[in-house]
Amino acid sequence: MGMVHVSSGRDGGFGLYAAPAAIPDGMIPRAVFIKRVLARENQLRLCPETQAEFRKARDTESGWLGVVEQLQRRVAREFGLDEEQGLAMMRSAETLLPGDPDVVELSHYRKYNRCRDGPLRVGDSPPDTALHSVADARTVQLRDLLESLPTKLTVLLAGSYT
Repeated sequence: MGMVHVSSGRDGGFGLYAAPAAIPDGMIPRAVFIKRVLARENQLRLCPETQAEFRKARDTESGWLGVVEQLQRRVAREFGLDEEQGLAMMRSAETLLPGDPDVVELSHYRKYNRCRDGPLRVGDSPPDTALHSVADARTVQLRDLLESLPTKLTVLLAGSYT
């Protein structure tokens, strides 16, 4: 596996993605290759068939993210990449080619991010939800956890790991 890069999300959050170990032998320069992969992903994301899949996915468990993952896996295969390496490259292109205006323009992760800020504001009580521990597979309700804390001054930082 290649180096690990920190990749910032839309609002400055950070995720770690493994960079592809290598572009397939005999391929064009790395930057050009990455841009071609992103351009193909862009083309497929915007085509009517994919847009229809996004609409159908609204009511499914994996939602639009499942559509994106399948699309990215397809692009990786089309370019002869291992699927996991292809996913990593598409999802961390801005880190692999920092400051490249073409990559910024092509990067769907940033350009068409469908995520949005939620309705909670400072001082609001969060909705009760199940919290799943990554360390020991334990599940606890958020409300129970908050009630067990010795102080009511609590910062709740949430995100997703995809």
